Amino acid sequence: MNEYIVKKIKLTGLLAFIFLVSLSSCNAPQLGKSFFVARFKMDGRLDKSFQNEGVAFAAFDEGSAFGNIGSAPGNGSAAMAHAVTIDKNMRVVAAGCANVKGRNQIALARFEEKDGALDGNFGIGGRSLSGYDLGEFCEARALTIDFQNRILTAGFVQKSEGPDYSDLAIVCYTEDGKVDSSFGYEGTIITNFWKVRDEYAYAIGLSADQKVVVAGVGYEDEDMAQLVAARYTRDGDLDRSYGHSGRVVTEFTRDLSPELYDMAIDRSGRIIAAGRAFLNNKGQFAMIRYDSEGQRDRTFGLNGVATINMSGAGTERAAAVAVYPDGRIVVAGESDADAGGGGLVLVRFLSNGRPDRSFGGKGYVRVDIPPSRSETVSDVALDLSGRVVVIGRATMKDGQNKILLMRHHFDGKPDESLGGRGFILTGIPGASDQEARSLSVDPFGNIIVAGWADFNVREGEDAPENNQRPITKPSTPTIEDDPPAENETDDESTGSNGDQGN
Repeated sequence: MNEYIVKKIKLTGLLAFIFLVSLSSCNAPQLGKSFFVARFKMDGRLDKSFQNEGVAFAAFDEGSAFGNIGSAPGNGSAAMAHAVTIDKNMRVVAAGCANVKGRNQIALARFEEKDGALDGNFGIGGRSLSGYDLGEFCEARALTIDFQNRILTAGFVQKSEGPDYSDLAIVCYTEDGKVDSSFGYEGTIITNFWKVRDEYAYAIGLSADQKVVVAGVGYEDEDMAQLVAARYTRDGDLDRSYGHSGRVVTEFTRDLSPELYDMAIDRSGRIIAAGRAFLNNKGQFAMIRYDSEGQRDRTFGLNGVATINMSGAGTERAAAVAVYPDGRIVVAGESDADAGGGGLVLVRFLSNGRPDRSFGGKGYVRVDIPPSRSETVSDVALDLSGRVVVIGRATMKDGQNKILLMRHHFDGKPDESLGGRGFILTGIPGASDQEARSLSVDPFGNIIVAGWADFNVREGEDAPENNQRPITKPSTPTIEDDPPAENETDDESTGSNGDQGN
């Protein structure tokens, strides 16, 4: 395992008012969404030694021992996995949410490496629920594991009273799945930030000295995202040497107006945020990097921002980001199909933010998935050989959704040892719909994928979007400080990268 463990999460659909989108996942128990983890062999086949023909499920219910619901798909309350990682014992740990007792709660499950069975030494029957007392909606969107084998999740907790409806939330668990009361306030940290509201955490990492670094977004108004970050000690106290009393808010101008879809934290504690920026009225792949103290890294790209425009259409977006050990950065996303290319795109940047032209010749490669009508990216990861592994969704011509898994060599060429074409399209057996949300690659090259599968969608009926606001307030104290002086904030100006591809 790397000394610096990184796991991050997707910011799907952030242009919609973010608290509405992020609640669309779990508050629909009648639809039968199930929390799943699948293991694929290096050649793309499901590993049938891993639980149910390669797919393992975790069911959650109201009983203190989860009743007798077991791990069968479709059982229990609606649940989704948003993040997955592998611990030092090769056990798979997945985190997300489950709607139990009428509230979204943080849901964790741990699966045995050998056969994918729920680990009976973790929580109750391999599963753990927490966050019931924090609020009506509480979700884990990222996780990591520290040197003490503690599991740390990052996400958000929803509140009942506006205008600030959510705060960044971190929960720490012991190795056996219990909330670690020695961390923060009874195992939980809830933090908000000055000048912004509706904060959500989407990335969590550990520095070399095991400090906890968390990054996410807050909103100045409904369509103006700002990056927020905080650093904490091992005990869960704010590290006052970081930013302003442990926290950072980066204020973007409307000239830059970025949409942030994913974040990662590298070995040096630098935060890389990926998405798209609108420059000259065109949406381009964009990344912004912050140094280990939470300040804009002016050595990266142009004034801390790296962009690349491949089609000229202005409808490109970077959806997922991963960082190589040497600091190079790979981004996966989508391009406009009406602009002479379309489909999926992989882009690699050097550590200074310039396109890495050893990747595909121009720093990027386009990917065509012939059987599908459209594709979206959910996550990207790197295996030990430096190959790029991507998980996402492909919508077929008949409207059905498939899980898309693809892998490319270090030079950007498709790895045809995966499915014969460098990609596979598959589904969860028996599910009417599914979505892969996160992936991790184990040291043997097996690909671990986590997400949700729906076993109960009514014919002709789509899953409803959840737009309900919460009705309870968190009882855990919220970290709040006076804001910094005006000249202490990192006000951002418009920037673009000097190297723009085509």
